[in-house]
Amino acid sequence: MLRDTTGATPARSGDKNGVGAGACASWGGGGVSCTMVPIERLDDDTRLQQLWERHAPELVRFATLLAGPHDALDVVSIAFARVAERDLDEIANARAYLYRTVTNVAADQRRGEGRRRARDLVAALPESAPPERDVVDLHRAIARLDVRDRAIVYFTYWHELTAEQIGELLGVHAGTVRRALASARLRLRKDLA
Repeated sequence: MLRDTTGATPARSGDKNGVGAGACASWGGGGVSCTMVPIERLDDDTRLQQLWERHAPELVRFATLLAGPHDALDVVSIAFARVAERDLDEIANARAYLYRTVTNVAADQRRGEGRRRARDLVAALPESAPPERDVVDLHRAIARLDVRDRAIVYFTYWHELTAEQIGELLGVHAGTVRRALASARLRLRKDLA
């Protein structure tokens, strides 16, 4: 009779794209056998579970920057739901695809939130109310950047990634990353001056 002896999450085996899962079993005589099962051979639910276990913590940290701490887990959950609707065999780099999906979900939520906030302000404020003055600080200045620029600033300064690495994660060219970063720096410089 075979039984799981690890009780832990599968080994990563140096794979950064989430393409393998470890499995260990023991026999009644005390022998242990560990094998590496390619993630492509697992069913979709198991593959999604593997991707969640492997990438969710880093994606939640990323989504916290993009959408805030209260919405980060929702953003990541929605991203995984969108990935679940796809054929996983078509996704070449699962980690990069998940980062792009989290970025897109955060952008969708921000657009919806902006529309709701504008609608609420029009309804709540009297026509003669003076506009509020923003207290300019780094967090608010970064929050005013669009989601893609915020993601590029995050990866550049918090993870020290190159433009090429950021481009691969977000699915854009390195030149696009460099232009967006230059634009974001200029806007931050103006906001913080």
